[in-house]
Amino acid sequence: MDLLVKRSPSGHLLSAVYRKPTHSDSYLNFRSEHPIQHKQSVFNTLFQRAKKLSSTAQDLDSELKYVKRTLLLNGYPKWIIKNRRKKQHNRSPEFRSKIVLPYSADLGETLKRILESHRIQTFFKPIIKPSTTLASGKDAVPASKRRDVVYEIPCGSCEHRYIGETKRSLSTRLKEHHRDALPRNVLKNPEKTALTKHAAQSGHAFHWDYAHVLHRVNQECQTYGPRDDFVK
Repeated sequence: MDLLVKRSPSGHLLSAVYRKPTHSDSYLNFRSEHPIQHKQSVFNTLFQRAKKLSSTAQDLDSELKYVKRTLLLNGYPKWIIKNRRKKQHNRSPEFRSKIVLPYSADLGETLKRILESHRIQTFFKPIIKPSTTLASGKDAVPASKRRDVVYEIPCGSCEHRYIGETKRSLSTRLKEHHRDALPRNVLKNPEKTALTKHAAQSGHAFHWDYAHVLHRVNQECQTYGPRDDFVK
C-alpha cells in the first residue's frame, strides 16, 4: 500500500511513503492530451499520500520535495504545484446536470467554462486510449476455454440445436454432454437434459465439433435459471 513502517531509536513505529526500487518516476506527462483536471489530480493524489503516510514533519518535507522534483521532470510547471493549496479550499458550485465529452485541447477547456456557467458539470474522457493502439500482451482465450457462456450444439441429423448455459468452461460442459449422450447413458437416464431426451427419441448424434459460443454472460447481471432446450 505504498507504506514504509520503521522503528525510531526510542522504539516508536513511524511511517513514510514507500517506493519499489524499480519505480520509474513516470507519471501523466503535462504535455499529454489530457484535461488540466487530470494533471492537477496527479499532484493532488501524491500530495495527499505524502500527508497521510508521513508520520513526521521531516518525512513529509522530504516526500513533498521528491514529488515536486519528480513532477518537474514530467513537464509540470511550478504554478500548478503552487496553486494546489489554494484550490483545495474552493467550494464547488451546485450543478444541476452532468455531461461527459471527448477531450480536445483546442475546445475542451472553453466548452467546460461555457457549460459550467450554465451549471452543467463537465467531465472529459480521452479520444484515443493506449489500449486502442497498442496490441494486448495477453493471448486470446480460446472459445472452448471461456466461462459464463451461452452455447449451441447442433444436431447432426436434423435442424434442431441444443442451447445451454454454463458457469464453467465450454470444453468441460461439452465433455459432460458427450458422456451423457453415449447410448448406454441415454438408456439409463433419457430425461436428464433436453439433449439426452432428443437423442433417446430420435437416435440422432450431435455435431460436437460445431458447438460454439453464442453469448458471453454479463458478470454483473448473471441469471443462471433453467436454460436447457432445443430450438428448431
